[in-house]
Amino acid sequence: MQLGGTPQMLYKPQVILQELNSYTSLEDGDVVMTGTPQGVGEIVEGDRFLGRIKHDGKAIIEVEWVAV
Repeated sequence: MQLGGTPQMLYKPQVILQELNSYTSLEDGDVVMTGTPQGVGEIVEGDRFLGRIKHDGKAIIEVEWVAV
């Protein structure tokens, strides 16, 4: 589990999206994984993930998925 925010990112989301858009396109439901801080384990089949976007402390989008 990790907890962080965009201020901690080396490359901000807009920069990452610009780079991705230079060679591919994203569709609804696509997940862009940008890396993890030291100490976070590898992803293996069956791992469960929860993605959440908050605004003013309230979750406005929440998606859960399982690695295959």
